[in-house]
This record gives sequence, structure tokens and C-alpha cells, in this order.
Amino acid sequence: MEREVLSVAEVAYLLRSHKGTVYGMINSGTLKAAKIHTRKTVVLRMDFLSLFDRQMWLKDIAKKPVEPQKSDDESAPSYYTTAQVIALFGKSREAVYTMLQRSGIEKVKVGKEILIPKDAVDKLYKQKSVPRTDPLDAERRANQRLASKPIRISDCYSIEECVQLLGKERGLLYAIFKRRNVPKLRVGHYVYFLKRAVDKIAKDAMKVNMVTNDEF
Repeated sequence: MEREVLSVAEVAYLLRSHKGTVYGMINSGTLKAAKIHTRKTVVLRMDFLSLFDRQMWLKDIAKKPVEPQKSDDESAPSYYTTAQVIALFGKSREAVYTMLQRSGIEKVKVGKEILIPKDAVDKLYKQKSVPRTDPLDAERRANQRLASKPIRISDCYSIEECVQLLGKERGLLYAIFKRRNVPKLRVGHYVYFLKRAVDKIAKDAMKVNMVTNDEF
């Protein structure tokens, strides 16, 4: 540590890590280095020590609630700690690591600390924040429009006819129709369902040949 220039092997020794980890830090931009020739890469002592300055900054804010960073300041740290990513997504450590692996986001290890690239995390957070559209929304809206018009019993199926048409038990069909807002007509103790809406369900089921309950 008395020398101004350190080799990759010396940096790995000081970090109690491997040369491969050090090269990973260099390639990701976590650690500045200079390539003297094809087989020689060196690190300035001041750049090595700056890692720990950054670590202290990260530890100070690791437990604070975080949001995706929007700063354009190039001097701002470009990594999140694992604790920050956990706080950001509100998931367990195991769930976060699984999510990062599935998204192809590589982690960088600095000593005992795991750092995750900020840009990649912010992009993933933005994707996760977009509300997922329910594929049944359009059908529900169409059924609501149909329900707003007068319904005659001749325009409907009885629940027994629906059972024969769709091949599902009564209880399941009631749940399916409720989920899809199928228009219905109540006559005394009997309930009838609009043929047009039920026929669409049967048509959708035929498209996939064999439909599971979830696919309804």
C-alpha cells in the first residue's frame, strides 16, 4: 500500500478476493485502472482507496427508502446496494436475486458488499411499475354495454344450457360469468345469461382446443 501503483493481483489480495472479481470491477467501471499493455493492468492507490469512500457513502444511505435515481450528475454513484434494491422493490433478498438473475442483471462484488448497476435496476423498476392490463378488460366493457340494453329471456341461456354448452359445473360457471361481467336476467328464482356473451366464451374455448379453468 506504500506504492502509488498496484497490480490486479495486489488489489485482489487486499480485498481478499480473486483477480477475476477485480477485472469485473474494472470492466464495469467500479474501479478505475490503466492498461499498460496487453498483459499488464494497474490501479492507482488513490483509485483503490476511493472504493472505500464510496462504500461508506453507500452504507450511510443503505437503510433509507429509495426511488429510481433521476440525477444527471455524472459524479453520482452508479450502483445500488442490495439493501437499497430490496427497499426499492419491497421484496426479500432471495426474491431480489432471483429477479435480477431472470432479468440478466449482473451483480458486482466489492469486498463483502454486493452492488447492482443503477441504470439496469432503474429500467427494471420502470418496467415493473407499469400496470399490467387484464386481457378480459375489453370483454368486460363489451358485456357492460350489452347489459345496458333491454334483455329478453329468449336472448338467454339457462344455467343448465350453459353447463351443456361449456362442459363446466354450475358453481364454476357462476364464477366465470361474474368475472367476465356476463349480462344476466333474473326471473323469480331463476337466472338466465345472455347468449351472445356466453357464445363468445364458448368460441374462445374452441380456439385453444382445451381450456383450463384459469384460461376462462
